[in-house]
Amino acid sequence: MESIRAKGGVAAFVSISETLSVMLASGTDKVDCKAILSETLALFGGRGGGKKEFSQGGVPDISKADEVIKALCERVASALSS
Repeated sequence: MESIRAKGGVAAFVSISETLSVMLASGTDKVDCKAILSETLALFGGRGGGKKEFSQGGVPDISKADEVIKALCERVASALSS
């Protein structure tokens, strides 16, 4: 994640165990990780926090993994195109 962020990119990491864990890192000012992750996870009953350049959180229902990834990608793409 750090190497992608250092090059100005955006990286997301999703891990499934007992819960769905999500990390988002950004090397561009266009993507506010804290806002995007917090808002996205809240849609699925989860929560997150952190800083503008890196945030992490989780969702209790692992069956929502595909939906969470899709929503996260859409929000990041929207921020990058602004």
